[in-house]
Amino acid sequence: MLHRTRSLAALLAAAAIAAACATAPKVNLQTEEQAIRDLDRRWVEAIAARDIATIMSMYAPDAYVAVPNMPAASGLDATRALWGELLKLPNMSLPFAPTRVLVARSGDLASDVGTFRMSFDGPDGRVNDEGSYTTTWRKIDGQWKATSDMTVSSKPLPPAPAPAPAPTVAVMMLEEGQHEKMAGGSLQWSPLTIPGIPAGAMRAVIHGDPGKSGDFTMRLKFPD
Repeated sequence: MLHRTRSLAALLAAAAIAAACATAPKVNLQTEEQAIRDLDRRWVEAIAARDIATIMSMYAPDAYVAVPNMPAASGLDATRALWGELLKLPNMSLPFAPTRVLVARSGDLASDVGTFRMSFDGPDGRVNDEGSYTTTWRKIDGQWKATSDMTVSSKPLPPAPAPAPAPTVAVMMLEEGQHEKMAGGSLQWSPLTIPGIPAGAMRAVIHGDPGKSGDFTMRLKFPD
């Protein structure tokens, strides 16, 4: 009798599971994938039309957005501000397209990976960039919303600046016969009177005339 009771309980449990599975909605992954691809197309059209309202409708309230050369945005207010700056770029173009969309079997999460090209008019001409993006989607109240949207530029980094040239050292060479030799006792010393120099300083002109243009050489002596 106990064995029959256990068998009946197991049968009822299996029937309950089967009934639950039968009533659970089946997810059509292809349909959900196509829905996300359609959203991507609407997104590109909204960027071309500078339609920020449609752009913002793609995001979840807790969205996180990161694009090259700009601070990351967290939340709808920051995301709107980020897109506002992007749409101000002169003649900005930003087409993108998915290369792979993966939808979870649960039908409420998806990953969207693709490529983008961006260009706008800069002060020195047209600026071009390209790379890849990854968008994570989540279903909220039956609607797909982007919870994270991240782009990575594939442009190579600019070359490192060339090392600074070595400082130029000027060297004056004297031809043989231009050297002058003077005995220390033959130097004629005279007071050196320059504002700021203590009294008692002396100078001896070895070559040239300090009062005229041209090079000259002097020996100086200062008191302790």
